[in-house]
Amino acid sequence: MTMTNEQDKPNIQEDYPGLKSEQDKLILNFNTLKQIIESGAINPDELTDLKKQLEEANQTRKAVEQSCDEHWQALNANNSYIISLEKENKQIKAELEVQSKMANTARKEYENEIVGQKDILEDRELFINVLTGEIEADNEIMLNQREQLNKQNDRINKLRKKNSILSKKAQEQFNIYEEELDKAENQFNDLKRKAGWKYWAMQGNEYAREGNMENAIALYLQAIQLDPDNPEPYLEFVKFCYSSDNTAPAEVLEDALSTRKFKRKHRKQLKNKLSEIQEAQNNAEREQSEEWISLADDAFKEGKYDDSEKYLSEAIITAPDYPLPYQRMVSLLSYRALDEQLSWDEVEGFINKTLQKFKSYPWSPSEHKSLVKSLKEERERAYLGQKRYKDARHLIKRTGVLNSVKHRVPTGLFGRLINA
Repeated sequence: MTMTNEQDKPNIQEDYPGLKSEQDKLILNFNTLKQIIESGAINPDELTDLKKQLEEANQTRKAVEQSCDEHWQALNANNSYIISLEKENKQIKAELEVQSKMANTARKEYENEIVGQKDILEDRELFINVLTGEIEADNEIMLNQREQLNKQNDRINKLRKKNSILSKKAQEQFNIYEEELDKAENQFNDLKRKAGWKYWAMQGNEYAREGNMENAIALYLQAIQLDPDNPEPYLEFVKFCYSSDNTAPAEVLEDALSTRKFKRKHRKQLKNKLSEIQEAQNNAEREQSEEWISLADDAFKEGKYDDSEKYLSEAIITAPDYPLPYQRMVSLLSYRALDEQLSWDEVEGFINKTLQKFKSYPWSPSEHKSLVKSLKEERERAYLGQKRYKDARHLIKRTGVLNSVKHRVPTGLFGRLINA
């Protein structure tokens, strides 16, 4: 019987998964709880005592793991020695059996020869006696080897008994460590419950600083669930996680304002924050839209009207609530209609489609009034533009987009009308 091999050795990390990582997490999270304690949410003496107990538990764990490793090293060494002895015993036993079979075979052969050859009986008997003596000597050697094998088996049994005692002690020490770890974890969970939403918010802040927004958002949502009527977790969420690439905080804030009943003071505070976010987002979109408009102007100067129209379309998509790209698009389409590059029906179609969109975007009253007025005038002059180029010329001069066009495009029908 052989000892268990290296693969049968109990592994603390595999048999009790997560103990070490949970211990590390507990110590790491103390830094987070320390920040909460500095704000006055938790008594620092409780955290100091818990941290001391966690450090003692960690030292106990390391001592137990070191002791277990030493015991298992000794067991593995004994096991290897025992296996080598058993192999040696098997080899000796096999050799003895072979020799015994050879002696029996030889004796039978000589006995048969004695029966058939009576004349040399005495010589045969003498030879048989000599051979029998050799066999008896071999048997004595085999007995000695068996006695040595029994001693080795006794030593193996003692080593196995010692290994059993060491394993039992190691398991007892590990059980003590596991109990201490459970106590420390329970105390840590109590402190975490006392910290409330601030604990999860601080954890989310750490991930946000590292750029891991997925985990940061998940932790902030947990913080909000713990105290959904408190405006502070929403404001912290927006402060640390909102960006032009990550609008989830604004969406959560907008949803909370539409579904939850906050106190008047808190609702006003959250609405102001949402307005700031939306204004910043609108400004960013309008800046991007103006970049597209600048490209459209450059393309118009070079006579690339299709490219100019494409850039203005991108400007509208980028900032759908910004009046300027619509005005520029109407002016461009009117110019192309005057130059007979497209029909006035297409100009009118774009104007009507734009007027239908007004109800979908929260434009300011001044922007809305100005754009509606200019588009309606443009639509009226589109009809006149089909009959009278003079009115069409007057129309182009009045647009706020293509002012001073005569300095840009002095050729073609449009240039002739401007310079007439």
